[in-house]
Amino acid sequence: MEEKRKFNRLYTNEDKKIFMSCAGGIEEEVQLLDLSANGMRVKLNRDLDSGIEIAAKIQVLSTTNIYYVKGKILRVEPRGDSFEASIQFDDIAAVPFE
Repeated sequence: MEEKRKFNRLYTNEDKKIFMSCAGGIEEEVQLLDLSANGMRVKLNRDLDSGIEIAAKIQVLSTTNIYYVKGKILRVEPRGDSFEASIQFDDIAAVPFE
């Protein structure tokens, strides 16, 4: 089956954590699983609903720039005792959003 993604994915190691906040006041450190120009996949400790808006601060390597993203959760799937969420970016910036 041919891959139909528009952007290449960067897969991260198990140690890569980012801070993510969601609508409704939920704030959590999550594990970044992969990243592309239009979204990311993260490992969560809780189940969240699709459509929830998120904001996150991402720095893939200590030598790379920090990026701030806004987006929404497309889907959440259970994975044992955790959950994996696919997130689509709506906005990306080099400075924090106001």
